[in-house]
Amino acid sequence: MDLEEAVSGGLMKDDQVIEPSVPDFNSGLEASVKGLSPGMLDVLKTHFGPQISVEGESVRWNIEPEAPN
Repeated sequence: MDLEEAVSGGLMKDDQVIEPSVPDFNSGLEASVKGLSPGMLDVLKTHFGPQISVEGESVRWNIEPEAPN
């Protein structure tokens, strides 16, 4: 169903704003990097930059990218 059908069917108003009710898809996304070489960790950090945080043996996706150092 598109907006026009929803409005014509009385399900919503044409100026109504619908907010998403599902959290960000990658919220809490984390993976193990156990066993990856320091070189491969550097590749991940270079490729993804502030989008990821590497902590111990885990890499976590940042919803709000961290400010570069």
